[in-house]
Amino acid sequence: SSEETPTAESLSSLDAKPPAVEPVSQGDGTLPLVTQRNSVDSLRSLIAVTPDGKTIAIGENSVVDGIREHRLRVKNAISSKSLLKEEFKELQGEIHALSISGIGQRVVVILKADEQNSYYAKVLNLETGEFLRGAIPLTGSRVLVQMAPDGQSFVTATTTEGKSESND
Repeated sequence: SSEETPTAESLSSLDAKPPAVEPVSQGDGTLPLVTQRNSVDSLRSLIAVTPDGKTIAIGENSVVDGIREHRLRVKNAISSKSLLKEEFKELQGEIHALSISGIGQRVVVILKADEQNSYYAKVLNLETGEFLRGAIPLTGSRVLVQMAPDGQSFVTATTTEGKSESND
């Protein structure tokens, strides 16, 4: 079996309008096939993986039918089972950065606040499914984060007007 490499032509065909679909006979009745009309645009997705590769954190910013959604998923990379009580945690604010502790017990998320160049950090305890403490405010045009391997602390770096600041 040979694998085909997608070409620009074949990729652009994904944007084409789906062909009309005729009803399909299914036993004693007719089953119409309907194209899903939901519009989902991925604005930005981020991923963090534990060093052993067993736990992944996925931050998703998307627009579904015109509504912005910001979700955090944490999964066992082997079974794909959610490590949260629910499939995902809905967040307030666009996810700009995330990091997971070395053994996968905590995730730090950097979210966009309402003001320009304003962010905040929140730490999620995966054992309880709850955020620790309050939000930690950050200011800068770009922000990065790295959780310590033991999950007890994290470091952020922000840039502002050509300067770089480090917070821990």
